Amino acid sequence: APLQYLRAPWNAPQAFTISGWFNAATVAVSTQEDILSAYSEAIMIALVNTTCYMRMPSGSGASNIQYTGTISAGTWNSFTMIFQTNGLCSSYLNNILLGSFMNSGGFGTNINSGGIVFGTNDNLSLLYPFNGSLDDIRIFPYAVSPVGPNLYFPFENSTADVVSGATVTVTGTPTYVAGLSTGSA
Repeated sequence: APLQYLRAPWNAPQAFTISGWFNAATVAVSTQEDILSAYSEAIMIALVNTTCYMRMPSGSGASNIQYTGTISAGTWNSFTMIFQTNGLCSSYLNNILLGSFMNSGGFGTNINSGGIVFGTNDNLSLLYPFNGSLDDIRIFPYAVSPVGPNLYFPFENSTADVVSGATVTVTGTPTYVAGLSTGSA
């Protein structure tokens, strides 16, 4: 089956939120599958067996903070990663807080590339293709505030202007790339 992934340039702001949905077609026993990867895997969501790993840079040197949750194949799962320089960073799986930490100063020294990839790892060695579907991927240039049971963007059913006139700029052109790899959707 062909490997399909999306790659785009991305200069992560000091605060951001990445969210979306994934449905793993299978859960490999020992093979890593990357749902998203950015900045040399400092920011990453990956599956191994039924474990979902969510990783963000800690802002202190080259270390990362990683949280885990459990998923099942054939089931839609939501994810939300909220990152704030010198602020609270949180990872959610299916609207359940997996963990939070206080960022100690930005990305740290573990960042050496700029870009984001959905469906494989960001160094594009294609070693960890995701076997499944992705939907409703969103990247916000600010930290979304979680609110009660409607964490997953409670303002979607509102007509209020929650961005308050902010201008969002997309730089670069995302490209769709199809290649061949075994074990992918």
